[in-house]
Amino acid sequence: MQHWLKNATRPHSAIPLVILLNFFGLSNTHAGWWREEAESNLEATFGSITLNSSQNVTGANFPTTAKTNINGKGFTTKCDSGTTLTSESKTIYTTGEYVNSVILTEDGKNYAAVNDYLMAALQYGYGSRLYWLPMENVVLGWADDTCGKVSSHYGDTPFNVTLKIRKPFVGATSFRLAIARIYTGDQAGTAKLRGATQTVYLAGTVIVPQSCKINAGQKLDINFGDISANSFGSIGIGNKPTNVNVQTRDLSIACTNIAAQALLTLRVQAEQSNGDIIQSNNPDIGFKIADQNNRVLTPNNASSFIPFVNQNPANLTIKAWPVSTTNKVPALGQFRARGYLRVDFN
Repeated sequence: MQHWLKNATRPHSAIPLVILLNFFGLSNTHAGWWREEAESNLEATFGSITLNSSQNVTGANFPTTAKTNINGKGFTTKCDSGTTLTSESKTIYTTGEYVNSVILTEDGKNYAAVNDYLMAALQYGYGSRLYWLPMENVVLGWADDTCGKVSSHYGDTPFNVTLKIRKPFVGATSFRLAIARIYTGDQAGTAKLRGATQTVYLAGTVIVPQSCKINAGQKLDINFGDISANSFGSIGIGNKPTNVNVQTRDLSIACTNIAAQALLTLRVQAEQSNGDIIQSNNPDIGFKIADQNNRVLTPNNASSFIPFVNQNPANLTIKAWPVSTTNKVPALGQFRARGYLRVDFN
C-alpha cells in the first residue's frame, strides 16, 4: 500500500515581527508538499483475542495484527505555492504519533493507554520499512507524486500491535479508540504543518477465561414510575426530588475460574455521565447509583467501587435514584439511561 506523511522545520534568525507572524501562520512562502487522504480516519481492527488464565496478569503482552481497509482509497498530493514536483520517483516520508502520551517504553516499544486494562504499542510502515510509533520523518517508500495528482492506495497496510495487560480483568474488554495520527509527505514535515493528518482508530475485543454473572446475566430494570416534572425544578443539581423514593436492588454475583475468597470489586460504567451522575436521554435528568451505605459510585471511574469477596455467589445491594442535572424543569415524557455493572479484580 501507499499511505504517507511528513513533518517540517525551518531555520530562522532575527527577523521583523511581521515575518514571524507570517511564519507561524504558515504563509505561502513555505515551499513543500504533502499527501491529503480522502478519508481522514483509518480503521485498524484485530477482531477478538482469547487469552488463558496465565496471560491475564499485569505485564503480560501478546502480539496481534490490526487489519486496515485502504485498497483503492484515494489521496491527493498537495503543494505549497511555488513548489514543483517532477514525475520522477521521490522519497516519501512519514511521521506517526500517539494521540495519548506514551506510558511505558520497553524492549524498544512505546506503549500508549487503551483503557483501564490494556496498553498498546503500534508498528507501522510499508514492506520491510517498519517503525514503532512514535516516529518522525522516516522513509516510507518511493513514488512519483506530482502536485495535484489524485492517486489510490493498493493493498492494505496492517499495523503490528503488541498489547500489554495493565490490570487483570474479568470477562472481556472491547474498545474502539483514536490511538495515533499519521502524516505523509516531504522530509520537511509539511504534512504536519498543514494539518494533513489521518487518525488511526484501533478496535478489538480481548477475552479472558475468568468471568462473573450478575443475577444470572439478567438485565436489571429500575423503574421509578410517574414523576412530576415540576418536582425537578429548583432542587439543585445532583439532588433527588423529595417525592421520589430511592430504589433498592439485591445482586447475586457468581464467578467462574476465580478463586474462592478472591477480592473483587463492583463498579458502574455508563454511556454518558457527568461526575457521579449517569446522564439520561433527558438533558435535565440523571441517576445516581450507590452502595447499601449510600456511598455514591462515580460512573466510568475505576477507583469508585464496592469491594466484595468471591463467595460463589456473593450478595450485594445497590441503590438508585433520579436527580436533577440542570436545576430546571424538564420536558415532559419518558426518560431513561443505560449503565453497566462491571466486576473487576481488586
